[in-house]
Amino acid sequence: EEEESQPPPGEEEGVKLTASSRHDEQLREEPLSPPMRYDEWDYLIGRERPAWCTLLEKPAEEGNAHDIADILDRNEDLVNRVKVLVKAVQIQRPVRLRRRLDGDRLDLDACINATIDLRTGVPPDPRVHAILGRQQRDLSVLVLLDLSQSTNDKVTNADTTVLNLAREATVLLADAMARIGDSFAIHGFSSNGRHDVGYYRFKDFERPYGDLAKARLAGMTGQLSTRMGTALRHAGGYLKD
Repeated sequence: EEEESQPPPGEEEGVKLTASSRHDEQLREEPLSPPMRYDEWDYLIGRERPAWCTLLEKPAEEGNAHDIADILDRNEDLVNRVKVLVKAVQIQRPVRLRRRLDGDRLDLDACINATIDLRTGVPPDPRVHAILGRQQRDLSVLVLLDLSQSTNDKVTNADTTVLNLAREATVLLADAMARIGDSFAIHGFSSNGRHDVGYYRFKDFERPYGDLAKARLAGMTGQLSTRMGTALRHAGGYLKD
């Protein structure tokens, strides 16, 4: 008798294996942070409440990554325009260029070395100036999305919701920055009261903008309430890093 062929582990009927590329992306990601407490300004009483809100990072639900490709296909002309606009932003890190014959300031180390040379009878190096130059593009962006229930509202005079519009705008920006090579992250938040401020990381800095990030963008939904201050404080920590 012939034995019935058994499916490989994890491929039983009704079970789908995660694509290896997406699984590899998940393994490379930073783990979710532990619960964090943040102060909050209470505008009603006019004072700050210390450690008032608890933020919980939560796994982002995944949708169909092909939905993101559809957004790009529908907005092909706009994609190119956004890319040109982002690339035109000349934000560069200032770098002090030392040991110059001319400059707008003195290079302190070079001056000290020149003084030592003079006192020891050695001809000093005349390059004792410094200038501020810009050597590389230095742009990082964190997009923080409000994912509260109100984003499910329809946009006035448009057959779409606030959430869908925010998703499309984010996809266009992310595609442009990924093509240029700038560093960016996409996070979102919603709140179920001050003890449960949910924070979702769709894409982190230095992580690939691949199928996993796109599936998370496709799967994001609007729910619960808004608690912007706590989410902004948490996002600020990622920008500092």
